[in-house]
Amino acid sequence: MFFANSFQFFTLSKNKLTSVSVILTKYSVLCIKIHLCLSYFFSAIAKINSNVWFNGLATYYTLNNERFMLFKIPDSILRNSYFVTLTTYLTILWELSFPYLAWFKKTRTIMILIALLFHIFVFNYMMLYDFQMLFIMTLGFFFTDSELIRGYIKTKRYVKLFRLGF
Repeated sequence: MFFANSFQFFTLSKNKLTSVSVILTKYSVLCIKIHLCLSYFFSAIAKINSNVWFNGLATYYTLNNERFMLFKIPDSILRNSYFVTLTTYLTILWELSFPYLAWFKKTRTIMILIALLFHIFVFNYMMLYDFQMLFIMTLGFFFTDSELIRGYIKTKRYVKLFRLGF
């Protein structure tokens, strides 16, 4: 994205934008957003065709895999069939709905927040650092600069209130 001079905050260059660079930027960002949506969608399709995901057991096997045990999740949670089945199917449902709901202003924020929480969990639990950081950074392209600034100001205000004990 360095060559495309993408947005004010996602660029190394602060030169004036020409009409060609504006068009290139917009198409580049659109391609990244479409790629992210396709990644989620086809990931869900692949999961549906996998027995452990289709049967609702994928969360159990993933969270019990020794390779992914940076921190221990209590056995009472892992052995709860409702938790395992619900989180497995909600993951598939979210991945299927993201490519559609992320484009609408009313549902975009909640879809991005769920994606952020999901990728932070995978980052911390499964130790897939590079992959998760890449996906988290690309989620920012779904917001304009003014939306990002407003979100930053609101978050800063909530953090300040939290520190004061309200």
